[in-house]
Amino acid sequence: MPVLPTLLATCLPPNLAHYAHSRELSRPSMSGPVETVDSPDGRFRVHYTDYGDDAMDINDNDGDGVPDAVTRILVALDIGADAFEARGWRSLEPDNAWGGSDAIDVYVGAIDANGYAYPALPDDPDAVSSCYLEINAGLTGGSSVVLESVVVHELHHCVQFAYTVNSHAWMYESTATYEQYQPIEGDELDLLVNFLWALRLNQPDRPIHGVGDRYEYAGMLFPKFWAERGGTDLGRLDALWTVLGETPGWRVGIDVAASELFNTSLDGVFLDYSVWNAFACGRDDGQHYDPDVLPCTVDAGVPITPIQAGDSFEVVHENTSHTALYFELPADGDDRAVAVSCDAPGDEAEAAVRIVALDGGGAEVGAASASVKGGEALAARLSEGLPPDGAALLVFVSTGDVAAEQTCEVTRVAAEIPGRCATMPASSTPWLAALLLFAARRRRGEAVR
Repeated sequence: MPVLPTLLATCLPPNLAHYAHSRELSRPSMSGPVETVDSPDGRFRVHYTDYGDDAMDINDNDGDGVPDAVTRILVALDIGADAFEARGWRSLEPDNAWGGSDAIDVYVGAIDANGYAYPALPDDPDAVSSCYLEINAGLTGGSSVVLESVVVHELHHCVQFAYTVNSHAWMYESTATYEQYQPIEGDELDLLVNFLWALRLNQPDRPIHGVGDRYEYAGMLFPKFWAERGGTDLGRLDALWTVLGETPGWRVGIDVAASELFNTSLDGVFLDYSVWNAFACGRDDGQHYDPDVLPCTVDAGVPITPIQAGDSFEVVHENTSHTALYFELPADGDDRAVAVSCDAPGDEAEAAVRIVALDGGGAEVGAASASVKGGEALAARLSEGLPPDGAALLVFVSTGDVAAEQTCEVTRVAAEIPGRCATMPASSTPWLAALLLFAARRRRGEAVR
């Protein structure tokens, strides 16, 4: 599948802030005489040459005097800009003549990636950043949808720079990838979208902000989740990036935006996101990701470890922070509820769990959550029984800067019946112990979360 490395190369320069603030940064030089073509509305200018290492494909099949590849680049820029505006993003900023005109400049040449986007701050410290782009000339002789998709991806970085030039690489790449594959369609792009779904789902034990091996591009699942949680609202992405531009670091930014938009925290959003990923692709239950936006059509899924009631099992998050692990307990005809109890995840660790009740078709029918920090024991239970032909999915997340390690046990317990006291069977001893520990801490005046 040669298109995969072609379309998933890095596209932000190292030390992004340096490029944003360096007035001395020169524009790309080319290996031959430079031709330029402007878009009809003057928003964009494409620079190219037909000589030397930077030479691009100059076939002009329609005979209009403009290479077909340049026309495709201009069309993609137009499509991207219009799509971003329709989806509620900030407007692209003009170049303010850094590149010789007010247009956003696109340089087609020999580079070591499919494309790069460079921010360029104007003299006015209160003004937002513009940008310029580089596109690999090697793409101009190949698939038109691949070339156009790369252009749209790079152009979205220009939109992001209008919010901030100081965010994390995974935020830039995940969001640009999410926007990249929506306005341009093609079989090669469908292949890429499925590849990215599988890549992210197969590695939930990697931190959400991990980079390398194209993992940050597969992070497109997070902005998709952000826009679709609680009902699709594309304005939430603009709101998130507005906060990212006003806060130090992606953790603080997501935490503040989650509080404003969802009345929860970064950790709460991450637990929800991790649960949603369990219902993606091959396990879609029709209640989570919107199948009409960046659809997944492969039988991919998060890795799930089977467990049995009464067995002790280890939940070890080897990486930090914001990683997830999945376990599943079959109902096996037992309609009782489920409880989980774990020892403390570590003195400085932070952890959470959600028990999700599944029906016989694998759809979510109920859930219960709990979270702890530091030296606290983790315990949660469902209030209702499992469907006898269903299962309990347990989603464990580590949210602190120290990896969480826990020994846990799952038990079957009586469901809580409104107006009656539930009878707890002997097999629920670990859950009872956790409740007694909770009460003892209350009596001692210790903090209980």
